[in-house]
Amino acid sequence: SLSLSLSVGEISTELAGPDIEGVYETKVPALFRLIVELGCACSVSSEHARFRSLTNDVSDTYELENLQFKSEAETNYMNNIRYLYFYEINSSGGVRRQMQYSNKHTTI
Repeated sequence: SLSLSLSVGEISTELAGPDIEGVYETKVPALFRLIVELGCACSVSSEHARFRSLTNDVSDTYELENLQFKSEAETNYMNNIRYLYFYEINSSGGVRRQMQYSNKHTTI
């Protein structure tokens, strides 16, 4: 059996073994697949950005293949954030969750 301490590479190697017929995902949201593929930061590929500017395309919809992963070294993703606040509000309309991030300590 596979141990949970295996690295991603070891798991991938194990799943690609000759005795594995297939790996199936059910009920995996598209947003989760996007995050797994691109990570925490991404950008529009320069080729696609150039194409959109030449064709005056101003839509805010992109295909996955037009986005590219950005490493932490290439971005300052959340570098200046010192505080994260999580709120959960229960009301007759249901539960609403919200996250706020800030450089400053705030109180409600």
